[in-house]
Amino acid sequence: DTVADIPDHGAAAEIFALSDARTTAYAHAGTFTAACGLVVYRGDALPAAYRGNAFVCEPTGALVHRDVLVPDGVTFTARRGREGVEFLASPDNWFRPVFLANAPDGALYLSDMYRETIEHPTYLPPEVAAVTDFMQGTERGRIYRITAGDPKPEVAAGDRDGRIAQLASPRSWVRETAHRLLLEAQDKSIEPDLRAVMEDSDSEFARLHALWLLDGLGLMQSEILYDTMHDRSPRVREHGVRIRRRHRDFLGGLEGASDSDPRLRFQTALWVGDWANESHGPGIAAMAQQDVDDPWMRSALLGAAVASSTFWPHFEAAMPSEKRGLADFLASYFRYYASTKSAVPEGALASVLTRKSGAHFFWQAAAVHGAASGSGLMTLREANPDLATRVDTLLETARGIAQDPEAATDIRLRAIALLGDAPFAATGDALATLLTPLSPPELQVAAVQSLGGMADDAVADRLAAPAAWAAYTPAVKTVAMQALLKRPERLDVLLRRIEAGEIAAWSVDPVNRTRLQGHSDTGIRDRARALFADLKRTDRSAVFEEYKPVLKLTPDPAHGREIFQNICSRCHLFNGDGYEVGPDLSGIRSQPLESILLHILVPNSLMLPGYETYIVETRDFESFSGIIVAESDASITLRQGLGIEETIARADIDKMEATGLSMMPEELEKGMTRQELRDLLGYLKGE
Repeated sequence: DTVADIPDHGAAAEIFALSDARTTAYAHAGTFTAACGLVVYRGDALPAAYRGNAFVCEPTGALVHRDVLVPDGVTFTARRGREGVEFLASPDNWFRPVFLANAPDGALYLSDMYRETIEHPTYLPPEVAAVTDFMQGTERGRIYRITAGDPKPEVAAGDRDGRIAQLASPRSWVRETAHRLLLEAQDKSIEPDLRAVMEDSDSEFARLHALWLLDGLGLMQSEILYDTMHDRSPRVREHGVRIRRRHRDFLGGLEGASDSDPRLRFQTALWVGDWANESHGPGIAAMAQQDVDDPWMRSALLGAAVASSTFWPHFEAAMPSEKRGLADFLASYFRYYASTKSAVPEGALASVLTRKSGAHFFWQAAAVHGAASGSGLMTLREANPDLATRVDTLLETARGIAQDPEAATDIRLRAIALLGDAPFAATGDALATLLTPLSPPELQVAAVQSLGGMADDAVADRLAAPAAWAAYTPAVKTVAMQALLKRPERLDVLLRRIEAGEIAAWSVDPVNRTRLQGHSDTGIRDRARALFADLKRTDRSAVFEEYKPVLKLTPDPAHGREIFQNICSRCHLFNGDGYEVGPDLSGIRSQPLESILLHILVPNSLMLPGYETYIVETRDFESFSGIIVAESDASITLRQGLGIEETIARADIDKMEATGLSMMPEELEKGMTRQELRDLLGYLKGE
């Protein structure tokens, strides 16, 4: 991840509007639907408690929201400024705040678009858009100045000394403008003055600006950075490390590794990841032992830990086995090590497995699973007979835990993942026993994923067994279909079962039908076209018109939540339920019922950028489909249903094409009654 969701009240949080505009008509309290204009207030014209707060505009709700940023490890938690009340809200339905700024006078400035209608015509049914004047109010915008008094502007000084003095201003606009003008002047004779600021100023702001000006003017010296590491402000120390990352000649030691400030340790971890050498092993180990529960620190330390051969002995000496983050760190460490060095450090993995299982199983299983993901479990076993014995013992423990209904779910999931690394003959039967309605859905999904990763002809027979298929929940069926579509030999089993009437042809959704009917293998393509010939694609606009009367039914939103969880949550996130594959639906309640019905019945009526379905076939004859969520020069990553991701090396890709279709299947209405469809609409709308 590269983004952290920090609000403790949800990413699409409830808002407390005073307006009664159509988009927020439900109890005057919807959710964020058009958040924009985010700014962190850094002036002095509002009370001190507001400094460092995050403000964001919500034009749909005619309000400005305030969050207090509270340090939380290397990042922050955002808490509401006041419960149940917004910083600024208006009963004027035309009030549309869209932009905020820190101003020269220390005030918070607000730009109000002032429009009657804020809804975009694309998201409205044609009959609604046709009677809406979207341009009403274009000439009426205004700007507000928000203060707690009557502050005076502070114009940037005209001479060098004045600008240096303004680096200590409590107003961000003033000191940043002074900084810019000093930098643009490129006057290197300023060095003694900036050093004096670093040594003598009581202002944290002034010392930070002086530090960056010295660097920007090419005046940075190693002793300056060394002195910075002893500054009384953790923020100045943090920025000293950030600057050090830019200068290989100023490497120095790992002074920040033991600092009490987590953000400084994070920057130190990033720095050592850039420039790790053998002497850094103890410092890297110390940070990992202290911060292994922080996912950002785990990521930052990973490259440095693998690069330093002295890391492991120091880390193992005080391995934080009581911390839950240890499992994820070990999995990533051994996976990354094996992937980049074509092997794993046998002594390190053996030392992990020498500890008695039981309480240690959770992170032992993660370590072996990570190593196997990088180089393969059989390679691990063949490399070292002693290691093979220990791995086999761990697999035996995993078999027992996976099938133990009394074991904690997270431990069972670790066990299932590990069993997927072994050959089918060794663990396939144990995994297949979990494919029953008696197992929790998340365990069934994990078992299907583990089976799907095995290269054995028996996998398809187990996954497509008629009795098992009939009992699959929608979520399990989604993953099973992904596993069957992955390899051509499995497709033969699936098609044979459909031809025999053991699996219904309609249970293959339209996107995957299209995928099979256009398959590069002529035999598969012809069989699929024959099987799905009678499943004619319907006119979805006609279906929309046919189903409009459901809007007149009385909804049961509580039942609608159950429908959402069973049908929609595989690919959509709403109210904390589901997976973020397709668009997050948290703001959908602001749309009219007709629009929501249209999106459900005609999913391809609006294709949002980034949500097109791609089909990728590899040189090893594997096939994947999903949306592209990440790509680099070396690989692409597809996200499939349930948030499952597959990373594929570009060198392995034989064919890749966009289908032009949404991942959301058509004909969802066939899986529910009309009343259930209305219940789902009621839940999504917040009725």
